Amino acid sequence: YDTRQDVLTAVPIVTASGDTLPDAPIFRLAVDEQDAVWVARRHSVICLRRGATGRAEVAGKLDFPTTVTAIERGSRGVYIAAYANLYICSLQADDDKISVRPDRRVSLTDTNSVVETMAESSGYLWVGSDAGLYRYNLTTGEETIYRHSDSDSRTLTQDRITDIATDEDGRIVVATLKGLNIYDHEHDNFERITQDDAAPSKALSSNFINCLLPTAQGIWVGTDVAGADLVSPISLDVTNYTTDEICGLNPHRAAMPTCALRPVNSIIEDSEGTLWVGTVEGGLAHRVRGGKKFDVMTR
Repeated sequence: YDTRQDVLTAVPIVTASGDTLPDAPIFRLAVDEQDAVWVARRHSVICLRRGATGRAEVAGKLDFPTTVTAIERGSRGVYIAAYANLYICSLQADDDKISVRPDRRVSLTDTNSVVETMAESSGYLWVGSDAGLYRYNLTTGEETIYRHSDSDSRTLTQDRITDIATDEDGRIVVATLKGLNIYDHEHDNFERITQDDAAPSKALSSNFINCLLPTAQGIWVGTDVAGADLVSPISLDVTNYTTDEICGLNPHRAAMPTCALRPVNSIIEDSEGTLWVGTVEGGLAHRVRGGKKFDVMTR
């Protein structure tokens, strides 16, 4: 995307021999510290580097016996999850040739779990699955599992983890299908923020969370049925932005079911401070740094 010209451009993917790769669904993307792009498809991950002609060229490819479910950039490489298996991968240069290789493989204790998301913080890899939250020590290999308990309000709100992020203060923030959880490092437990909070200023608009984005303003929370919430970093007060406020109303969307307008599936902030919000059937919205209004790009 060219921010100056407001233009999206399709980039062909070619192999070293110049052949274009066949089309295939892309499920996840990550950019490593060398600016290589890692593209996760169903049973493989392709690593792309910009070639001399400006086209994206394949530096390497890894195949997996099970479906690739998550991919994340880290300080030790790129972390790839295929169901309950984690792979730490990197680019290697040998004899002027670039290749991709997995440096380490880890299997979670619960081999029936499916990894949904990952985040790295202070030497730990936090792994969110459909069966709880794992904290993996990247140096010692020690694994800690966090799960919900009905009898303890300082545990996770739910075991189905949908996203993990690190906020501006270095705190781990965990999203579930039943609210938000902020990790308390001192007590090794969680503070919950949910739709059911007794104080309206601290209640989420929806417990069903799809995505997170920590910024200097606070934590953006993309929900499935009520737009996006902004959780302030200190007071944890919540401000809601409905999908109609983000995307606006237009005649092309007026005939669509209300439920189809509400999910926010992705939120990112680019290097210029522009906030980007991806919605279902509502287009791609963006707001410049310091702005109040979202502009929408639709088909």
